[in-house]
Amino acid sequence: MKLRENHSEELPTAEINPEVVIIMTEKELLYVQDALGHEQYFQTQCRETSAKMQDPELKHCIEDMSRKHHEIFNSFFSLL
Repeated sequence: MKLRENHSEELPTAEINPEVVIIMTEKELLYVQDALGHEQYFQTQCRETSAKMQDPELKHCIEDMSRKHHEIFNSFFSLL
């Protein structure tokens, strides 16, 4: 077995083939749907809480959380 001597060389990256179709089981689909529901709930809670905040720093923090939950929602949604 030959060890890499040059640790700075990059490892090969996998290319994503858009023609590959991933099939989810019904149980996996239910997990994704459940996660989507949770992320929607978290976004709603963050928006409602942010609207009630007086402290600008806390308001900004909660708005950031809402945006992050939106990103997570989109990540789960892209699985469908």
